[in-house]
Amino acid sequence: MFIAYVHTLSYGSPATIHKRIHKLLALELVALEAQAADSRKRLVVPGKLAMTYFTAVAKTLRKTAAR
Repeated sequence: MFIAYVHTLSYGSPATIHKRIHKLLALELVALEAQAADSRKRLVVPGKLAMTYFTAVAKTLRKTAAR
């Protein structure tokens, strides 16, 4: 999700969004991927820890649905 898009959804000021993203980066819950066309734009994607968590949740849901 691009920062400009997030800002239009009224999640806070650009400074607040910046602070929150950097907190999530420090926790390894998100990562930033640079865009090939414009290196100033970065895509916020799930980080290693978030992917581990989502994998565990998916496994639990599949296990529960199989019952």
